[in-house]
Amino acid sequence: MLAEHGADTEMSSAAHGSTRHSARVDERGLDRDGTIAREGALDRVPAVFAPVVDAARAQITKMFAMLIDDLGPWLATEYTAVHGERAPRP
Repeated sequence: MLAEHGADTEMSSAAHGSTRHSARVDERGLDRDGTIAREGALDRVPAVFAPVVDAARAQITKMFAMLIDDLGPWLATEYTAVHGERAPRP
């Protein structure tokens, strides 16, 4: 995608709505300071995909809530039933 727009092109960000970024990323995928540019960074997602990013964020939040709120206590109960209570840490 960067090749289509050029290294200095500003793009709207799906993560920040109207925020623009113009960080230089060379053809090897390096930032200006020579570190590896993070491909999955939300500020590199074009704004046209904001609804997809929002939907993914909502589903991921919902899934983690289910894992922590529902599965966590059940797992702790099952572990205790099988292995017994652990002694508290000193």
